[in-house]
Amino acid sequence: MKKASGELFELIEGLSLSERRYCSLHLQKHSVGAENRYLKLFNILRKQQQYDSTQAMALCGFEDKPTHYAVLKNQLFEQLLDALHQFDMFSNPEQQLQKGIHQCQLLMQKGMAGSCKKWIDRLEKPAKAMQQYEALLQLQQLKMALMARQYYRNVSDGDMQQWNTETQQLVSDLEVTNRYRYLSGSVYKMQYAAGVRGKALAEKMQVLVSMEEFTDKAKASTLRAQLDFLQVNALYHFTNMQTEQAALYNQQFLELLDEHVLLRQLYADRYFAVLNNYLIDCMVLRQYDTLEDGLAKMRRLPEIPAFRRLANFEVNVFRLGYLLEMNYTITTGNFATAYPKLKSIAEGLKAFGEKVVKHNRITLYYLMAYTCFALGKYDEAIDYLQPILQEKESAVAENIQLAARMLQLLCHFEKGDTILLDSLIKSVRRLLIKTDGSEEIQRAVLSFIFSSLRKQTTERKDWAMLDKKLTKLATDKASTGSMNLFNFLVWTRAHSGNISFEQQWKASL
Repeated sequence: MKKASGELFELIEGLSLSERRYCSLHLQKHSVGAENRYLKLFNILRKQQQYDSTQAMALCGFEDKPTHYAVLKNQLFEQLLDALHQFDMFSNPEQQLQKGIHQCQLLMQKGMAGSCKKWIDRLEKPAKAMQQYEALLQLQQLKMALMARQYYRNVSDGDMQQWNTETQQLVSDLEVTNRYRYLSGSVYKMQYAAGVRGKALAEKMQVLVSMEEFTDKAKASTLRAQLDFLQVNALYHFTNMQTEQAALYNQQFLELLDEHVLLRQLYADRYFAVLNNYLIDCMVLRQYDTLEDGLAKMRRLPEIPAFRRLANFEVNVFRLGYLLEMNYTITTGNFATAYPKLKSIAEGLKAFGEKVVKHNRITLYYLMAYTCFALGKYDEAIDYLQPILQEKESAVAENIQLAARMLQLLCHFEKGDTILLDSLIKSVRRLLIKTDGSEEIQRAVLSFIFSSLRKQTTERKDWAMLDKKLTKLATDKASTGSMNLFNFLVWTRAHSGNISFEQQWKASL
């Protein structure tokens, strides 16, 4: 089967470290001839930062043989899929179930009816626990085929009726499950639709969520349907800013999968997504004890094989966990508690690099700088701001990049670096010209700093005047967003009261 030129590289790039090790061992065992060409190409592509077919062909000795290279590439692609299938078999109960069904078929082909029946009985328990109705229907077909193979000897009318009743129930359960999957898919399609957000999204969702499937929990008669029922309702309430109700549905979702461990293995991706949503709910609701317990739970998930299979799972636990933790500690004014964690975050950002999406990456750097600033560690704050300032400016990170410029300016102001301040003020002013004009608070702070440089002093009455001006601006809805990334009022009042930023922050809670 012909593969797109970069598809093999994309597959290799997406492998986890454990998958790469397994694939290497698999290729070593399945080599042909003295030279293992599969392993050689695998290692070549594994080391490339971007796919370079010319280099790969040359290193393989196929400069003038593109057809030979294409054949080798296709064969390696199939070998890797085979290796991943075997790797997944160890930790994926669904795959183990399908393997067992095939083994039943083999036993029946060999005429081993007794062994086949034992195997079917053995598979039914995990299949029911995971509510794998498709697999259970396959087992039902095997039961009937087994009865037919034995010419229905020792099979009563009651046995036949029982088979029919069980099969019809499975069909009904599958129908309910698929119905909820379809409806929830329709909701998620709305969520991901371009340009549909906030109130408009909530109104579109309400039509579907008002259906009896999502108002009457009894309609969700299977566990898999209940998962969709809970997840859709949580999303709907979150969209409507009804965080308490969203948190309740998310909590029930997690409890349901914690109770059914095999089902949690199958839906590890959904479990992780809902856990993150639930922790965000706890953050908004200020349920900090629950948030801390949830963060500890999230960081234990890599111990479970089913979660380790998820793409970039270690990276996602790192970025989501620390984003929540840093926001939580800063919100509560526990800067001293957050500070010892900065080294681990910096090491993680260096190790994972661009695997941490840009917006999350620079947000973490900003929160680290904010923490240092609050503790009066201005040089460290400036160091953590550098990766943000070196990033190319983009719309997706515009607000936080402006906030980083402002924080850099404040750090140098606190340090008394008057030589740098003039150029920094001009730089920030140029950025403010490009904005929508809602950054009046930043402009007021810039004017204050500029004026203080000219006067070469900042008296307490100057800080009091700035406090009065910022307090007035903070009542304007268009300007309140400026306080979300840096609380200029806390900074101003800390100077007015001659106390530390951290002390003033806690006093303002």
